Amino acid sequence: MINVKDLFNKLDTRRSAVLTRAENNAELTIPNTFPKTGDDENSTTEQPWNSIGAIAVNTLANNLLVSQVPVNEPFFKLNVDDATLQELEANDKRAEVDEQLIRVERIINSYIEEIGVRVPLLNAFKNLIVTGNALLYYPIDNKDEEKIISYSLRNYVVQRDIFGNVNLIIVKEIIDIELLPDNIKKQVQDLGEDISNGGAKTGNNNQVELFTMVKLNENKKWQHSQEVAGIEIKEMEKEYKFDENPYIPIRFTAKSGENYGRGYIEDYLADLNSLEVLTQLLVEGSALAAKTIFIVDPNAGINLRQLEKAPNGSFVKGNRNGIHALQTEKNADLSIAYSQKTDIENRLEQAFLMKSSVTRNAERVTATEIKTLASELETNLGGIYSILSQELQLPLIKLIIKKLQKVKKIPDINELTNPVIVTGLDALGRGNDSSKLNALLKQIAVFGEQGMAILDISDYIKRQGNALGIDMNGLIKSKEQLQQEAQQVQQQAQQEQLQNQAAQMAVQQAQQPQQEPTKQ
Repeated sequence: MINVKDLFNKLDTRRSAVLTRAENNAELTIPNTFPKTGDDENSTTEQPWNSIGAIAVNTLANNLLVSQVPVNEPFFKLNVDDATLQELEANDKRAEVDEQLIRVERIINSYIEEIGVRVPLLNAFKNLIVTGNALLYYPIDNKDEEKIISYSLRNYVVQRDIFGNVNLIIVKEIIDIELLPDNIKKQVQDLGEDISNGGAKTGNNNQVELFTMVKLNENKKWQHSQEVAGIEIKEMEKEYKFDENPYIPIRFTAKSGENYGRGYIEDYLADLNSLEVLTQLLVEGSALAAKTIFIVDPNAGINLRQLEKAPNGSFVKGNRNGIHALQTEKNADLSIAYSQKTDIENRLEQAFLMKSSVTRNAERVTATEIKTLASELETNLGGIYSILSQELQLPLIKLIIKKLQKVKKIPDINELTNPVIVTGLDALGRGNDSSKLNALLKQIAVFGEQGMAILDISDYIKRQGNALGIDMNGLIKSKEQLQQEAQQVQQQAQQEQLQNQAAQMAVQQAQQPQQEPTKQ
């Protein structure tokens, strides 16, 4: 049997350089994002001399959050594959299926708002920018667990193959002994001093280290197991399908052959280090320059005690030329340092999109603004948006869909049609579909009445409503209703025509002269 703790420690030792880089990056930006080994909530972290690094990380993390999980805008789209699409269009059911899928999208998006994904995701994005790595946990087999948990690189190890695919994840957590199953709790308590010597206990006698491992087996399924103090928790042995792994490891950069990503901070370490040195020099130099010390000529005949105690506006005897204020005379040097510091800050503001005017400070940001921001992130951050759409958005939305299907909050979308989950730039709002439909309508209008005659107006309106996210149920008349109304109009017209004909015949008969009876 594999000792999970030993395997974790072995893999943890191999990545010592990765952890050191992460600690150095955090020291220059937000130290509590990745504290040093041994630090906890009671530890006081040493703060950097400037806050530009923290502002940069927070700004970029918020921009990533807005683009990845927009408020009131789905970050995904349920489509159908080409073969199913052709079949639906042949049976005139495309708009109907679109309407069903959009209804499911609304339910999913409302659920995402309910479980509060933004708090753990924001923490994950900060870890990504600083350390290059983060881990999310979202259980789909427990109805009572609805929240997403975010782990930093300190709490997990991961193994990937040469293509970057994950095949092993081990998570280390510190939990209270009372939270363990009763049989496991008794075994741990019976071990007594043995577990403290083995390092299973922490400094708190009521806490232990819990190790959770998910490993991809030969059947392409995830084998889930847990261990505490060398004791395997049988109740937690599970097996997940390939696309149902509750752990989602994400990274900022993807490089072949590396298990971990690298933080965005690493690209700008030179500027961040220089900014830290210059800020310290400016702060200390400014403090010295602001300090006021007077030099008194001993031959000036000035009574120092009388001068110190003299109230404001009073008169004392003395020669003013005998008193001088001590000056550092370093203004020119400090000006050069300040100018250099300003140049570095401008470069960092540009690199971290701190001057971006794409998104407004508003509760609702339009889909167009979100898409523009995503494009800017994609352009400036070297494809990070594409990486996150595949390693974060797609796995997360698949898990959420499976969870909602299990608790019967949404129907099995595979029964509705053959769905294709689209994330990334292509899924930022269905406004793209609306724009395309409008463009098509303009092209059709070029042909005048002949072109409009072949357009199914009802289907067009349904698709536009779906594209705009409007619930079209009961808003648009069905084809049956339209046919029934057309028949009623036709019948009424026929009745009016018959009535008119009868009236005309009556008038004609009234106008004809009556013939005299023939004599016998």
